[in-house]
Amino acid sequence: MTWFYNLKIASKLVFGFVMVALIACVIGVIGITKIRQIEKADTEMYELNAKPMGPILATAVAFQRIRVNYREIALEQTNEGKVKFSNRIKELQKIIDDNMPEIEKSLKSEETKKAYADIKAELAKFTPHLDKIVALAIDGKNDQAVAYMRSDSVAGIARSVDDSIQKLADLKIDLARKKSDDNTAAAKAAVMTTSVILAIGVALAIGLGIFLSRIISRPLQQAVSVSNELAEGNLTVTIEATSKDETGQLLSAMHNMVEKLKGVVADVKSAADNVAAGSQELSSSSEEMSQGATEQAAAAEEASSSMEQMSSNIRQNADNATQTEKIALKSASDAKQGGTAVAETVVAMKEIASKISIIEEIARQTNLLALNAAIEAARAGEHGKGFAVVAAEVRKLAERSQKAAGEISELSASSVQVAEEAGEMLTRIVPDIQRTAELVQEISAACKEQDTGAEQINKAIQQLDQVIQQNASASEEMASTSEELASQAEQLQSTIAFFKTGEQGGVARKTAAVRQFAAKKKAAIPHLGHGTSNGYHAEPATPRKVAVGGGVDLNLDNDHLDDQFEKF
Repeated sequence: MTWFYNLKIASKLVFGFVMVALIACVIGVIGITKIRQIEKADTEMYELNAKPMGPILATAVAFQRIRVNYREIALEQTNEGKVKFSNRIKELQKIIDDNMPEIEKSLKSEETKKAYADIKAELAKFTPHLDKIVALAIDGKNDQAVAYMRSDSVAGIARSVDDSIQKLADLKIDLARKKSDDNTAAAKAAVMTTSVILAIGVALAIGLGIFLSRIISRPLQQAVSVSNELAEGNLTVTIEATSKDETGQLLSAMHNMVEKLKGVVADVKSAADNVAAGSQELSSSSEEMSQGATEQAAAAEEASSSMEQMSSNIRQNADNATQTEKIALKSASDAKQGGTAVAETVVAMKEIASKISIIEEIARQTNLLALNAAIEAARAGEHGKGFAVVAAEVRKLAERSQKAAGEISELSASSVQVAEEAGEMLTRIVPDIQRTAELVQEISAACKEQDTGAEQINKAIQQLDQVIQQNASASEEMASTSEELASQAEQLQSTIAFFKTGEQGGVARKTAAVRQFAAKKKAAIPHLGHGTSNGYHAEPATPRKVAVGGGVDLNLDNDHLDDQFEKF
């Protein structure tokens, strides 16, 4: 029976109408057959019973007229009258002779054949007596003719002929009555048979109609249910196509659509998770850089104050400047890494934008398919109403998907712009930090000349303080940007969470994990605020022997502030 479910809907409908037509043909053939049987029986009744009654009646009438005429000829006195009656008797005999073969043709039963034989025998006996009466009358022997006519032998034979003809007529009437009864019974049987077959045909047609309506409507009902689930964002719905007709193809197409949507949504979720993780890490790194820059600014201020107090030991300042140069180089390296992270974030956001364009294209194609399905449903007329409803629902879903994809695309474009701005900020930070290193190198060189070097170092440290403050401001902006990017990523995750793919809760877990990681990373880095200007106390520098030559020997080693810097 699977082959029937796989037929096209048009083929199923044609099959149903053909079956109804065949049932109607069977009923018609049976009815026609029964009608022809009744018609044949009526024809036989007419040909064998009704039609022969004419010759029988004609024979009976002719014989009665013969009896009247031979009585008249016996009583006639003129020769002309006798000749006239004689000729009339001959004409009546000819009528009887002509009708006898017609009567014989219609005889089928033994009783009618026997009655016919009796008529012929009685007529054969009566003819000589008739001829004798006519001859006596013509010879003028009217009295003898009358006496002979009234004799018992002639009268008895005449009555026998009448009785034989009447008997045959009665037999024909009985046969006609029986045939009529048989025809009536056959007609009733035909009506009963036709009624039974008609009832069976109607039952089969109704059953076939119900069967066809169910195998067509059930998949459509499933498609409507699936469409409602998809409208609610449920992508875990199970779609089973059990046939290969149009409804089965529709369910298969919806199944493929759901699977592709699952893949697209999974990709978008993954990209959103990556963006969220990257933004959290970027935010954590930016906060670290901002904190470090702030602490570096405080250290620079303390270094400037120390330069005023420790102008006698330029060597120590030069060493600290060298350490500051290393820190600046490390900051430049960190800034480059931050720029790389921002670039990767931009690439990820562009990938999200490309995926969203795929969603928009799928929504547009789905909208076109729904429009085509609605046109086809309109062409199908009454039978396509259910399909038109399904097409309208699919079209609404496509429009909603396209609208949501457009909103996501706008958010992604905004996030890309923000990330690019962060990258530009990092690009500006790196040259500033490199410039800081160069300035520190100049400080080291200026130490060779204590008179002018101390002043140059003081100015350079002040300039370094400004640059570090700028770095702190830029780091704060980058942290704010990364937080905004994280917020946009969470909003994207919330939007994509509308679709249920059976992996709910993963986004929240990943976001919580990223935040926990950022918090641990932040707590693990020591703060550089132990020597801020609020509680700074400079220790006296250890005197060192100044080397012979130009310049100033600064010694800034061996204090607790050096413990907060990484040794290279």
